[in-house]
Amino acid sequence: MEQKIISKSYFIKRFTALCLSRLNELPQNNEARQVLLKALSLEFGSDQTYTEKQVNAVISDWLENTAHISGTDHVFLRRSLIDYGYFSRSANGEIYRREKVQPLVSFAFADDIESLDLKTELKTAAAEAEAKKQYYLNLQSK
Repeated sequence: MEQKIISKSYFIKRFTALCLSRLNELPQNNEARQVLLKALSLEFGSDQTYTEKQVNAVISDWLENTAHISGTDHVFLRRSLIDYGYFSRSANGEIYRREKVQPLVSFAFADDIESLDLKTELKTAAAEAEAKKQYYLNLQSK
């Protein structure tokens, strides 16, 4: 069976839709969950190591300012990044590193996803959604 590839354009569409919907928790749908975890993993440099404190700070900032997932905490997401293979952790638990390999899921992400500026993509999608909303509100007021 051929592995499904998540393209850059599909990834952007799913990521922005998920973030703009202001989720209460990480989605149960595996593909949606993996899109968000992949997006979170991109917040970290691939050739750097991080302490747990640094990882927690990046995840907390991402939750509050990017993903807007209210019912999920940094500990759960940190554990998920490790469990799905996006991150590795040293045996003593002190050092974290983003992995370059594909995560442990039934599909793969296109390589060009690595170069995305997701904050810009999210701002663009939010502006487009607001413009669309204003357009329809103006139609209704006529």
